[in-house]
Amino acid sequence: MLQPLVDAPSPPPPTSKRLASLDILRGFTVLLMVFVDEAGVAFPAINHSAWDGITLADFVMPWFLFMVGTSLSLSLRKYRAARTAGTRAILTRALKLIGLGLLLQGGGWFDGYSYGFNLATIRFCGILNRIGFAFGVGALIELWVPERELSQRRARVVALWPR
Repeated sequence: MLQPLVDAPSPPPPTSKRLASLDILRGFTVLLMVFVDEAGVAFPAINHSAWDGITLADFVMPWFLFMVGTSLSLSLRKYRAARTAGTRAILTRALKLIGLGLLLQGGGWFDGYSYGFNLATIRFCGILNRIGFAFGVGALIELWVPERELSQRRARVVALWPR
């Protein structure tokens, strides 16, 4: 005997939604970073510039910082009630980024790296270190600075003329 077709129950919606535009920008930025690293040797106009100019490669880090700021404002909502747990998570992630930056920019990694760091060539302010520091400071501000309640009229004025 044939069973009647019954619609299967729909799966529950995901608990956390990802911002598709942020993922697209992240993918585009990683693609641009790979392109600049590989083609920058052949085309100096897109490679990192000296201190007196700007090229396509100089936009990669600011885009990553923009994405870090955008995503932290969205992801820290869950820690508004438990700020100490949020602080612990923020500091852990920031220290991981800074430590990874020190490990990867420790100096001498590919030139006979055996153990330890070459303190003559180590980069304490590498890209990951700066992103980790900016994330830590920005996330702590986002978590601990209270939001101001504004009236609708004042909100329009503040939007037009911020202090």
